[in-house]
Amino acid sequence: MSYETGNRLMSSIRFCCLFSVFCSLAIFTAAAQNRPQATASLSQTTMAPGDAATLTIEVSGINKIDPPESITANGLDIRYNGYRQNTRITNNQVTQSISLMYTIEARNAGTFTIPSVGVRTDAGEIKTQPLTLTVQTATAGAKIPGGDGHQLAVGL
Repeated sequence: MSYETGNRLMSSIRFCCLFSVFCSLAIFTAAAQNRPQATASLSQTTMAPGDAATLTIEVSGINKIDPPESITANGLDIRYNGYRQNTRITNNQVTQSISLMYTIEARNAGTFTIPSVGVRTDAGEIKTQPLTLTVQTATAGAKIPGGDGHQLAVGL
């Protein structure tokens, strides 16, 4: 075997090794991107008593989901509103996510913690991170909801 033939052989082997490494990285990266996860977010983190905020729980990397019908947090009324499904295809990779929407209302001022929420999926239970919601005392001239659903002006 000549020196030149040996160099070509080594170059071919190096190319094959590097190609294998890059293919493996692409496969592992794609698998990591499709790992089931859940993320919680609030439409606003500060509000007045009687206002409403939206809690959105986005779950990705799953096929089936069983949304929690109720979430319990002291001092807050949290009601399930429905869901939104999103499918994205990028470079022949299909990613799906489901966003669960909840309405949050608080009658009293304070700082409230929305606990970690467990969502049952075909990949097992996935938990969100806890969130904090601050409900500030109404100021002079602020509007609060009346018992009949109309807004009432408050003068302190």
